[in-house]
Amino acid sequence: MLRFSGSRWLFHITVLSISFQLWSGASAIAQLLPGIDVSHYQGTINWASVAGGGYKFAFMKATEATSYVDPTFATNRANAVANGVIAGFYHFCSVSTDTTTDPVNEANHFLASIKPVYLSGQYLPPVADVESFPTGLTTAQYQATTSAWVQRFSDTIYSSLGVRPIIYTSLSKANSYYTSAVASSHLLWLAQWKGTGTTSPPTASSTPLWGKFDFWQWSDGSDSVAQASPVPGISGGVDRDVYSGTLDSLKALMLGKDNSKSGDFNRDGFVNSADYDVWFANNGNTVPLYTGADANGDARVTSADLDFWLRAIPEPASAALAVLASAGSASYVRNRRRR
Repeated sequence: MLRFSGSRWLFHITVLSISFQLWSGASAIAQLLPGIDVSHYQGTINWASVAGGGYKFAFMKATEATSYVDPTFATNRANAVANGVIAGFYHFCSVSTDTTTDPVNEANHFLASIKPVYLSGQYLPPVADVESFPTGLTTAQYQATTSAWVQRFSDTIYSSLGVRPIIYTSLSKANSYYTSAVASSHLLWLAQWKGTGTTSPPTASSTPLWGKFDFWQWSDGSDSVAQASPVPGISGGVDRDVYSGTLDSLKALMLGKDNSKSGDFNRDGFVNSADYDVWFANNGNTVPLYTGADANGDARVTSADLDFWLRAIPEPASAALAVLASAGSASYVRNRRRR
């Protein structure tokens, strides 16, 4: 029998504790939440069965080009949410070297369908589905064209929603069609079908410009692994996805209206002077819809948002005192900085 002194026991316990923390941390990082992405090609979907099958999220096609709206978009969104499936929306982009598929026009068409939805509830960030390209260009020309097009599309989305779209792209395009500036400022939904399920996910080294994927489309539903476990509630094949993270971190990506939070800018369940401080710190900034003191859903923090707080705070006298106190504190800090 081995015998250890107290100090050696402490050492081994410490090592075991650190090892467990490293193991549990790695497990949390490696967690993959199952999801799907759909369009009218899937026909009528039984979303209760999808949810019952353990699928936590779904991206659904909303629009394409400058006039097309997917006919199943509204019903898929409503029924997915009603059954507890976290929903997100994508636009099928048509990258071009001319003005026939202008990114600003496409983004505005997308926004016309999705912004009213964000103004009524909470959903995952929008997606730019980038898989249609012009032909006959060199790799350098493809990179310049795609990156410029996507950036203009993204800027238009950002100016309206305060968040940049997730970019859906294949492995080869992720590594050759985008500049580091575009890659570093957008979440990545990577399409890479290995035919082996989710046992060997892409690593950060697979997409060096982007780092590790946020979402991974691991199958189009046609491989043997996917066909061996069909998605309940859907007839035929469907794209399979995973999110790299926990359910809580997935929910943290959501943006849009939460009716219970008007005036409660720090999301602690109370409307008080602490919320004024959040408004003051964000005043003049562009923020994701209904976050960072954006109470009116225009993705900007202005005096109009402060009006929501003033109406929600329990006592007007307390509101006035809070404003004076916070303003005095801010003035003190500014004066200190000048010295």
